[in-house]
This record gives sequence, structure tokens and C-alpha cells, in this order.
Amino acid sequence: MSVILAIDQSLARPGFAVIETQGEKMPKILEICSIKHPKNLTPTERRIIMTDLAQTLVVKYTVDMVVMERVRTFSKGFISTRSIIVLSSLMTSVIDRLYKYDVPVWSSDTRAWKAAILGNASSTKEDAVEFAKQLGYETNHDEADALCIALYACRSDAKLKEES
Repeated sequence: MSVILAIDQSLARPGFAVIETQGEKMPKILEICSIKHPKNLTPTERRIIMTDLAQTLVVKYTVDMVVMERVRTFSKGFISTRSIIVLSSLMTSVIDRLYKYDVPVWSSDTRAWKAAILGNASSTKEDAVEFAKQLGYETNHDEADALCIALYACRSDAKLKEES
């Protein structure tokens, strides 16, 4: 059995899910949460809060691996350089903060986990919320995405990229 922390990166409301694998059985969901950042926070302040929560969850659940949604460079027809820089720095901050715990950080492509877990690479955030609801969890879309990323990381066919 292993414990996985998944992070759905977002500047506005990042989602977090912690699950424990149970062999061939459905993983046990230990915690699902998100942070709703006040609009007046700087990207640096948001990154610190997100990294603090990641560290807290790693320590609380003795996490074996972290999986973060990979930053997309082109989404919805445009490139957001600011988002790319801020979210990439979040991944770096998480890697640096968790180094002392010897917890590897991996990333997953959005389309890969959506196709594997929701059945369609173009699935929407609402599809993820509905999926979580079918599992018995009322979540916002960031929490639902984090849950799906965590479940994807459990799969033997998951295509994850080692970041640390």
C-alpha cells in the first residue's frame, strides 16, 4: 500500500487529494480539500500557502509520492506566460519543500488522466465533479480534478513524468 498526494494546480483555487492504495481494490480516500485564495494575494503568497498545505498533508499522512497536474503551455486557444511561470514555480517549490521527506514528485498530463479516469481526454471539470459525486463525494471542480489525478496515479498504465 502507498499513500499518494495529488495536486490540481491553480492560481485561484488549487485542489488536493490524498488516497491510499489498497492493491486491486478501490483506493481509500483519506482527504480532499482546496484553497480559495483571496484575490489580493500575490502569486508568491499563494505559492507559499499551497506549498505549506502540501507539506502538512505529506507529514499528516506519511505520503509516499506526490503527483501534480503538469502545466499546460497552450490551453483554450492561448498561452498564458504568467500562469506558466507561476505554476511552474509552484512545482519547483513543492519539490524543494518535500526534498527533506524524500518524497518523489511526479506530473501527469491533463488529457492523459481525463481519458483514463473520465473516459474522454476532453472531459470538463463538471465531468470530474460528477465522477466524484458517483464515488460519494461532494466536491468543487478543483478537488474533483485532484481526486481524479490521484486515482490516475494508482493505475499501472499511468504515464507519469518524474519531476524530482
